[in-house]
Amino acid sequence: MENGGGVEIIFSLDGQKAYVSQMETAQVFEIDAKTKEVTRVFNTGSAWTKVLELSKDGKTIFASNWSGNDVSEIDLATGGLIRRIPTVRTPRGLYATNDGKTLYVAGYDKGEMQKIDLATGKGEVVYKTGGAMRHIVTDEDKKTMYISDMANAAVLTMNLETNAVQRFADTDVNPNTIALSPDKKVLFVSCRGTNYSLENYYVPGPDWGSVLLFDTETGKMLDAIVGGNQPTALAISPDGTRLVFSDFLDNRLEIFEVPSYETLKGGNGGRSLVYKQELIK
Repeated sequence: MENGGGVEIIFSLDGQKAYVSQMETAQVFEIDAKTKEVTRVFNTGSAWTKVLELSKDGKTIFASNWSGNDVSEIDLATGGLIRRIPTVRTPRGLYATNDGKTLYVAGYDKGEMQKIDLATGKGEVVYKTGGAMRHIVTDEDKKTMYISDMANAAVLTMNLETNAVQRFADTDVNPNTIALSPDKKVLFVSCRGTNYSLENYYVPGPDWGSVLLFDTETGKMLDAIVGGNQPTALAISPDGTRLVFSDFLDNRLEIFEVPSYETLKGGNGGRSLVYKQELIK
C-alpha cells in the first residue's frame, strides 16, 4: 500500500481475510489476516473509495466512492468489478440487508438516506436532513437502522419496513463512527469534537473528543468516555468485552474493557453527567 493509506477495514466471514480500502488509488486490498501479506488487489473503477460492506453470504464487497458518487460491487470469487451503482453525492456509510436484495447508502453531502434495489441498481432517497449522514449499523431483528448525522450532532433511527425516521439521541460535536454491541443492547458513538476551524480539521481543535454509550431500548446515555483528538475508528470485540477506538490526530488507539449491559444499565448513567466539563482542554 505504498501509494496511500488505509481508510476502512472489514473481515471475511471466516476472519481469515481482511479487506482494506484506499482512497488515493480507489482500490481494495485483500490481506491474509495471519501473515499480513496482500493476496489480491481489487480496482473499484471509481474515485476516493471509503467504506466497505460485505454481503451477508460473504461473496460480494460493496465499496462507497466519495468522489465517484457511486458504489462499486466486487465479486470476491473472481476479484472482478461487477458494476458501479450510481448514488447520491458523497456516499459513505453502507448497509447490505440480510436477504441480499437492498443496499442502503448514507449520503454525506446533503444528509440523504438512499435505498437501492440490487436487482435493478435503481435507488431512491427515502429521507433527507440537509446534514451529513456518515455511518450505518442495523438490528434487522428489530427492523431498526441507526445512522450518525455528523452535521446535526445526532444519531437517527430508521424503520426498515416503513422508512420512518426518528431522532434517537443527541450526541457531542461531530459524531461519526457507530457500533452495536453483539447483543444489540448498546450503541457506541465516537464523536470527534469541535474542528480547529470551518476550513481545517487537520489541526487539533479546542476540545477533546468522546465516545458515548447509549441504551438502544431507551436512547438514554449509559456512560461516556473522554477521548483524545478526534476519536474516529470504533470497534467492539465479538464477545462484547472490549472497545477500541482511534484518536485520529494523535495516531493512537485506545482500548477499554466494557462492562455487561446490566452493569451499565444499573450505573445511573456512569460519567454521562460529569464528563462534559472534561472535554475542554
